[in-house]
Amino acid sequence: MRAGKTKFLVVLNHIWPPDDGLVVYAFTTTNVAHFTEERVRQQPVVRLNPGDYPFVTSPTVIDLTRPELEQLAAIVSAPSFKFVVQLRAEHVRAIDDAVRASTVIVRKMKKLILANYG
Repeated sequence: MRAGKTKFLVVLNHIWPPDDGLVVYAFTTTNVAHFTEERVRQQPVVRLNPGDYPFVTSPTVIDLTRPELEQLAAIVSAPSFKFVVQLRAEHVRAIDDAVRASTVIVRKMKKLILANYG
C-alpha cells in the first residue's frame, strides 16, 4: 500500500514461475489522463475498462513504460501480497504487442516478458 491506496501489479513474465526467480511486473493506475498527453501518448500501455476484472472499478492503465524487476521471494513474502486474477488472453496479447513495439523497454526485460524473443 502506498499513500493509503491499494496498488495492483501485473506480472509480465512469459515463463511462470520464472527459472531465475526474477519477476518483471508493471503497476496499474487509474491516472489515465496522464497517458493521453501528447508526450506519453505513444508509450506502451494497456487500457482496462471498468468491469474487465473485479478490481477494475474505473478506467485503468497497465503502465508498461517502466517495468520493474524483483525477486519472486520478495514479492510473495510481502505482507500485502495477494493473488487476485489471471489476465484474459486478449489483455496478455495486448501487453505482448505493446512490449514488442516499445522503444523504452530494454532487451533484457523483453526476453523475460515475451516468448521466443531474440
